[in-house]
Amino acid sequence: MPLTIGLALLTAVLQARWHRTGQPEYLRLTRFFGTLHGWWGGGKTAVGRSSGPSARYGTATGSG
Repeated sequence: MPLTIGLALLTAVLQARWHRTGQPEYLRLTRFFGTLHGWWGGGKTAVGRSSGPSARYGTATGSG
């Protein structure tokens, strides 16, 4: 989890610098780390958070 938070922060900082300076290096790094963040943890955590609590509720109450 700390790795995904760090990648999100790094991507946000790089994108802000790209917007301020217009240098293509920051855009390239933003795309790289943004893709890495999406591959590493973005998709897994989104699915886990949306299906985890509802699945547990159905199991605990017997309604699922």
